[in-house]
Amino acid sequence: SLGQGGTLILTPDETPFTVWTYATDANGCNSDTLSMTVLNDPPLQVFGQPSEETEICQFECIDMSVGAVGGNGNYSYSWFEVDPFGDVPLGTTNVQSECPMEDTSYYIWVDDGCQYPAVDSIFIVVNETPDAEIQTEVIGGCYPFTVTIENNTDPDLVASCIWDLNNGDIIADCGDLEYTYLEEGEYWPTLTVTSEEGCSNTDSLDWVLTAYGYPEADFIWEPDPITTLANEVQFLNTSSGAISYSWDIAGMLTTQWPTPSFTFPPQDLAIFPVCLQAINEFGCVDTLCQDIFVESELLLYSPNAFTPDNDGLNDVFLPEIGGISSDGYLFRIFDRWGHIIFETNQRGVPWIGEFNNGDHYVQNDVYIWQIEAVELATGDKKRFTGTVVMAR
Repeated sequence: SLGQGGTLILTPDETPFTVWTYATDANGCNSDTLSMTVLNDPPLQVFGQPSEETEICQFECIDMSVGAVGGNGNYSYSWFEVDPFGDVPLGTTNVQSECPMEDTSYYIWVDDGCQYPAVDSIFIVVNETPDAEIQTEVIGGCYPFTVTIENNTDPDLVASCIWDLNNGDIIADCGDLEYTYLEEGEYWPTLTVTSEEGCSNTDSLDWVLTAYGYPEADFIWEPDPITTLANEVQFLNTSSGAISYSWDIAGMLTTQWPTPSFTFPPQDLAIFPVCLQAINEFGCVDTLCQDIFVESELLLYSPNAFTPDNDGLNDVFLPEIGGISSDGYLFRIFDRWGHIIFETNQRGVPWIGEFNNGDHYVQNDVYIWQIEAVELATGDKKRFTGTVVMAR
């Protein structure tokens, strides 16, 4: 018997639990017996996910969830972060996302408003992420452009390193990097470091590296061709992408004037190297050198008289001919009867008025001179004649 009275409060330990009841009147007569069976809700249980100790890296987040069974199904959730100064309340749903920076414990409180709340815990291990750090003192340069980038990452935290040079090249190296960019362009290299636990971090330079291009040096000249007679030359600067220039004209003239002029020596078949440097705003230099050819032209000058009296004035006779070769050269003097009185095959040797290279001078008279020579420009053999008066 559980007692008499109109109200009975029971807390059964096991279910199902059946209670029978009947009523007795003043005459001792009993009513029909009624029965009532009590069924308790299943025990409330909670399961946190992830269910095992889980490792993440610093700056990473983890999604946690909770599942509950038992009770009356009317669940409410309370998440807490364990803290030595007092647990920190978090969310109130069955999912929770957190980004801890150090090892952290969480617990979840599930209540159905009937049974005692159920609790589960989750422990997250946070592995240290290396702080990647690179730097350089260089901003750019003319390609091929070499840069040294320092890796200042703590080596004790790093297991592997990958450099991405932003041009398709990948280098695995944890030391400082020296690299040469071979093409014009802008590049933003990065370094990714990874710890033994697989935690990675990436750093890039504070600025873009620039491999500067070059100007294009070019020039023409007028007149073209240049000859021993037309030897005053105007250079026309046809360079592109430059802001300043430097000329070297056969070592005879250096100038920064963009379009200089120059008079070349009237030397037969001479070759003069002319170089132009074009410089852009980044200091990148392009150089073009071209050979200037001075073509020969036949040019004759011959005095019509000379006075070999050893006064130092007009003492010798030699026709000057430009544009001829020293090879095959022959200079002769004839008297009025056609006799040869002087002859030499050495260019530049004059006649001083003597007879057949002797000690005696010929008499005052009109003499015929003749030069045979090969023209430099064509290779043709030429003959030049004229007269000269000798007067002592």
